[in-house]
Formats: sequence, C-alpha cells, structure tokens
Amino acid sequence: ICLAILQSYLMDTKAIESEKGAITAPTPVKPESSFAAYKRIFRYSGPFELSLQTIACVAAVASGTGIAFQPLILGQFVTSITDFASSQSSPSQLRSEASELALYFVYLGIARFVLSYIYNTLFTHTAHVITRNIRHEYLKSALGQEIAFFDAGTGGSIATQATSNGRMIQGGISEKLGLALQGIAAFVTAFIIAFVVQWKLTLICLCIAPATMIVNGIAGGFMGVYESQILEINAKANHFAESVLSSVRTTHAFEIRDRLVDRFDEHLSSAHKIGTKLSVIFGTFFSAEYCIVYLGYGLAFWQGIRMLSRGEIVEPGDIFT
Repeated sequence: ICLAILQSYLMDTKAIESEKGAITAPTPVKPESSFAAYKRIFRYSGPFELSLQTIACVAAVASGTGIAFQPLILGQFVTSITDFASSQSSPSQLRSEASELALYFVYLGIARFVLSYIYNTLFTHTAHVITRNIRHEYLKSALGQEIAFFDAGTGGSIATQATSNGRMIQGGISEKLGLALQGIAAFVTAFIIAFVVQWKLTLICLCIAPATMIVNGIAGGFMGVYESQILEINAKANHFAESVLSSVRTTHAFEIRDRLVDRFDEHLSSAHKIGTKLSVIFGTFFSAEYCIVYLGYGLAFWQGIRMLSRGEIVEPGDIFT
C-alpha cells in the first residue's frame, strides 16, 4: 500500500511539473518585419478612418502625377522660345503658345493645391485618431502589468514612450505617408513620360535613380539606428528625472543635488553625441544627393545636345522634358 501511494505521488508530481513547464516555457516569437509592423499600426483605425485614408491615397497619387507633368509643359515652353529665336514662328504665334502653356501651369497649380490640401488634411486627421487609439491601448496594457514591471525601472518612462513614440507614429502615417505616395507616383509617371518623349536619352540618364536610392537607403539606415538610440536615452533620462522628483525631499536631505544633476547631464551628453553623428550623416546625405542630381543634369544636357546635333532629337524642349 505504501509503495502504491508513493508511486501515485511521484506520478502526480511529474504531471504537475510537466504542466508548469508547459505553462512557463517561452514560446518562440517570430521577429516581425518593418513593413508588417508599419501595417499593424492601421489595425487601430476604424472603417471611417480607412475610407478617409483611401481618398487621401488617391489624392496623393494624383498630386504626384501632376508633378511629373510640369517638365512636359516646360519643355513645350523651351521649344516655343527656340522656334521664335530661330525665326521659325511669328511673335503672335509665340504669344498664343505662351498664353496656352501658362494656362496649363495655372490649371495644374490649382489642381495640385486642391489635391495636396485634401490628402494632407485627411492623413493628419486619421493619424491623430490612430495615435490616440494606440496611446489608449498602450496605457491600458501598461497599467495591467505586474508590480515587478515597474520595479525593473521601465515603468517611469511610460509617459515618455507614449508621447515620443506616439509623435513618431503620427508623423509616419500623416504627412510623410502622403509625401511618400506622392513621390512614388511622380517617379513612375516621370519615367513613363520620359520614355514616351525620348527613350534613348532616358536610358542614358537612368543611372541617376539607382544612385539616389542607394544613397537614401544607406543614410536612412544610419538615421534610423541613431534616432532609436536617442529615443532610448531620452526615455532613460526622463525616467531618472521622474524618480528624482518623486523623492525630492530625500534629495535635499542628503545634499545630493549636484551628483544627480551630473548623472542627468550624462544622459543628455550621450544623446548630444549621437545627435552630432546625425548632423554629419545629414550633411553627407544632402550633399551626395544634390551632387548626383546635378551630375545627372550635366549628363542629360551633354548627351541631349549631341543627339540634337545628330538629328536624333527633333525639338530642343525634349531635352528639358
């Protein structure tokens, strides 16, 4: 009987330990990609916000398409002026063509003004609503944590994380999203127009786009890493300041104000050092980008004039287009 009771006790103990192991065993979490994390933000929007974002996306794409049509009108201007300078058109014909093309610019400007206002307004409104919902869920999740979570030193930075990360999310889904869609639409439409107008010159100048994207990708990677480090340092500094202010009587009693200020200044100095690196990256990025753009202009005009002299390009405005 004693052996049977002991065997039953051992079996129950093993069963309990296996259940505990199954409960406490950490489940492997698959790392989430950046695009999936960005797409997950829009789960906090309702049907009305999604409909507004759809309208804003269409307006941003239409506005970007209008940007690509500006060089086409400018090329026609150059052709009209060149024809008049070479005595191929009369003054009245030049005035008529210039008035017509100027009206095209006016219509294009009005259309882009309306479209830009629409997508900026809608994206800003929906970003505010989504960020508010995310902050509510973040605060609800933080308040539902165990006491050990706040003892670990991360609880004091809840307000900082909600404010800083919320501001970054709001900027990433409002005007930046609209500018990204507008830029992509302008990029695709410009290439279509360029290939239709003069495909050979477009192929020659095609090297500008990959070089610019490589520079943007490298600079964006460095800036993302440094900005995340600055955000983490600021969160630690704010948590330290909150803990000091919550025990300000103890601070005054032991006369440790100067030492605490020095420790807080260390956090600020660390953020400043990383910010200095960001300044160098910004300077290198913008100088390299504009260098590539102006080198592309030089290549386009050099090859365009040679093709114009050989008769491969009929109108001078095609080079500007």
